[in-house]
Amino acid sequence: MREIVLDTETTGLDPASGHRVVEIGCLELKGRIPTGRTFHCYLNPERDMPDEAFRVHGLSTDFLKTHQTFDRVVDDFLHFIADDTLVIHNARFDMKFLNFELTRLDRPALAMVRPVGVRRHHVALAADLVEAHFQPFVPGGRQRQQVDEGSHMQERSQHQRRRDDAPEPSCGEPGRPA
Repeated sequence: MREIVLDTETTGLDPASGHRVVEIGCLELKGRIPTGRTFHCYLNPERDMPDEAFRVHGLSTDFLKTHQTFDRVVDDFLHFIADDTLVIHNARFDMKFLNFELTRLDRPALAMVRPVGVRRHHVALAADLVEAHFQPFVPGGRQRQQVDEGSHMQERSQHQRRRDDAPEPSCGEPGRPA
């Protein structure tokens, strides 16, 4: 089964207040194992970065203004995620922002049945993988904690095998076979 681990960074908490997506990171999983295929981009939000958001992710207005806008990367992004299940740590938040960006371009919104938090450890894995691949440092100097992906994946996999008999809460479809 192909799944896409997805995370975003934004300029704030509410797109209706003019906040925008500034970073998208995606990792492809097959059978819950990373394949090495990724999609990553920083985005020019065409607005200033509030201090509160800068303190969260360290992405500055000056850094982001050198990058493409969402309309320039949307086709590549949609091609990468295809119709596969999205594994998102904070699905309501990320989907709200992505759908806002899509509707600004008169594109159809992504269905909320797509994101799935298969189990708590699967969602935690999503956040850890995105951190490990796309956020090893913050432009401008402050270092983010790096994750040793190999040992972390092995630890998560062992934890998953121990929990395989647990009921599986889901807020979406299980995804389509690869």
